[in-house]
Amino acid sequence: MRRDGRVLVLVDGRDVGGQWSRAVLGPALRHLGIPHRFWNVAHGLPSAAGLAAVSTILIGQDGLIGDLGAAGCEPILRAVHEGAGLVSLDGMLQHAPSNYRMAVGLSTRAPLRRASTTEFRVAAESHWIVQERPRAEAVRLRRGVRIMHGRLKPDVTVLATGDGYPILWARGLEDRGCYAAAADPRGDSFALAW
Repeated sequence: MRRDGRVLVLVDGRDVGGQWSRAVLGPALRHLGIPHRFWNVAHGLPSAAGLAAVSTILIGQDGLIGDLGAAGCEPILRAVHEGAGLVSLDGMLQHAPSNYRMAVGLSTRAPLRRASTTEFRVAAESHWIVQERPRAEAVRLRRGVRIMHGRLKPDVTVLATGDGYPILWARGLEDRGCYAAAADPRGDSFALAW
């Protein structure tokens, strides 16, 4: 199937997180020149053809994956398996169903734990997502942010850490795949935008 080059940003318009995403992610994506459209999952998920047509699916708010559940994640993961990229800003991984956790490279056997960090550090590994950032660059945050951490699968590349815990990682092919964040992107946290 031919992909249209757009990012599909999934949000729940009934939730304050979805309103935050529209207010913050929309201008950021426009500023970066990234073609995108928002989809309010309160009205259901896009069709399988709609998911397959976009280049990337962006989970744009905390708690969305848990709210969708395993059945709601299945069409998204199918589109990713068929070539769409997946970027997730949903840091509430403790509520994510096992099919999603496996897809983004988290062990489903090890428990997830909460922590807090006041800095994040770009990993020293080479990956195209962070190739423009100085290796081991540290960014101090004005206040602590909540993170979730757990055991990652061996085929995951850690892109950034917070106090030694992975907070941004990639899994998949070199030019596409799954990218997940383990930090709450709003409130007492930060958005992963470089």
